[in-house]
Amino acid sequence: LNTIEELNLSIKFNYNVCRYLWLQNNTEEAITKITDTIKQCKMYRTTYLLADLYVLMGNVSKNFSSKVAVKDYFETAYFLYKLEGNMSMALKIEHYIADLTE
Repeated sequence: LNTIEELNLSIKFNYNVCRYLWLQNNTEEAITKITDTIKQCKMYRTTYLLADLYVLMGNVSKNFSSKVAVKDYFETAYFLYKLEGNMSMALKIEHYIADLTE
């Protein structure tokens, strides 16, 4: 990847593939693709769609993972949204977290 635009397009494409896999109930492939995309974000030191990827991982894993693990994904997303100043999404995630702890 040579430019920021190419990196962002790659991450956005991968995110959309991950979401499609999740919606098609292809959980194993979704988890693999989400994990790879999170690694890509970390490797290139970008937070572009990183919070969204953690939300997606929480959604993908909520039917079989422990509440603690799912809550960790949502808390990571919450932190990233607050860091970005995206208070709308931060509040939505805060609501998800509250539902998990009830």
